[in-house]
Parts: sequence; structure tokens; C-alpha cells
Amino acid sequence: MLNTPATPGTISGQSAGVCGSTITYSIAAVSGANSYSWSVSGGTINGSNSGSSVSVTWDGTGASGSIAVASVNNCGSSSARSLTIAKSPARPGTITGTTTPCGGTTQAYGVTSVAGTSGYVWTVTAGGAIASGAGTKDVTISWATGVTIAQTVTVRAVNGCGTSTNRTATVNIQSCPREAMEVGTILSMTAFPNPANDFVNIHFETANVAEYAVRLMDMSGRTISNETGESTQGLNQLTFGVGELSSGVYFIVLDHDGNRQTLRLMVE
Repeated sequence: MLNTPATPGTISGQSAGVCGSTITYSIAAVSGANSYSWSVSGGTINGSNSGSSVSVTWDGTGASGSIAVASVNNCGSSSARSLTIAKSPARPGTITGTTTPCGGTTQAYGVTSVAGTSGYVWTVTAGGAIASGAGTKDVTISWATGVTIAQTVTVRAVNGCGTSTNRTATVNIQSCPREAMEVGTILSMTAFPNPANDFVNIHFETANVAEYAVRLMDMSGRTISNETGESTQGLNQLTFGVGELSSGVYFIVLDHDGNRQTLRLMVE
């Protein structure tokens, strides 16, 4: 009886968003195998194809490919273990951001980074408009007032080999009546990405021109960063670096013309 080796186990390595990239794939050693035989479709093996790992450069065209490996010894070869490769990016994860925004406000939405992506395509139905961030994983959307039907926010990841399937969130715009506003009312404030690891963008809308102060504070109330200035009437934007901060909970505090608003920020 010929003692051919067992079929290799799971192939480890990136299986989506590999368009034009060089990726290493590997398997666990198979008992009784002297070597391995790798093969690919839609790419090129760099160097040897007989070890327990292999380097593959995937073509920059076509939507998919495949990689396979068999165990080999003096008695023969096993059946092959294969992995289907999507050269286009994987579907983005869950869209973060409020699904019940007040009409007339601008809110932040985002997804986590998708491997092998060169950009992101966001769309929003007629009750909203992308205010900033088009082409990136984080956008802000301005919501209209007087909208009574559900809205959708959609994002897909793209690269040179194609696009992912869509990720969609349903948004229901709220009518948020306000009391007669005094001059200086803070209309809205958002911070993104949240959680953050390198920087955080802060957008706030104000009803008038006035002095403001934005502080980034830790749990003990210590001010980490501070920025002051004069707001415009409408949308104001600034950025704080957080790359050197310890992971944990922080607070963004906005003071504007006698009014205050606070946001909770997670730093990873």
C-alpha cells in the first residue's frame, strides 16, 4: 500500500483585494511529506513552489484567481487543497454613524479599512448629501429637513480589478424641534473616526460667529490638546492628533458663546 501524504490543511493568506499585489501563502507542515506542489491561476509564483509557503504576485486584471497546493513524497502526491481568490476588495464592514439624525444636521459615517482597496464609493439617497470625505472610508453627510421616508447610505470598496458588493445602512431622519435659539447655540458636533488611532476630525455647526474653544481631555479631566478661534456661521472643522495617546476613553469638549457640548472618544 502506497503511503501518500495527507491533503494539506487550510491555506493561510489574503484572499480578497489582492489586485496587482504580492502576497505570501502558507500551510502547516504535513506529516510524511517531503515537499509540496503549489499552483496558481491569475497570478505568478515567485521563486520556489515546493515549500510550505509561497510568494504569489497577482495579475492587475481580472476579478478572481485561485491557489492550490498538494503534499508530495516518494510514493506520490495528495489531493490538492485550494483557495479561491477575489482580486477585487471584500465587502466593507458595518457602516458606523447615527441612523436617526436630526434634519438640518451634518453627521459622520464610516467603515473600517478594507484590505487591497484604492478607494471607496459612497452614495446617499435624496434626503442627504455627502459634505466631505468622498473617496475615503469616512464621510460626513448633511441631512435635509422635512424628509419623512427612510434614506439609505451605501458604500463599496474599489481597486483596479473591480468593486466589492455594497454595504448599506438605513437612516430615518428625525424632526427635532428646537426651542427658540439664543445666538451662540451649538447646532451639532461630530467626531470621526471614532474609535481613532492616528487623528480625529471634529466638525461642529454653530448658529453665529463667536469665539470657541475645543479641548481634548482624559478621564481625569486633564486637557491633552486645546484649540481656540472664531467660528463661522455653519460648519467648522478641525483635527487633533491622537497617535501618541494611550488607548482608552477621552472627551472632546466644545465651548462656544456660553454653550457647551461634549463627545466621548475612544482611542485605540
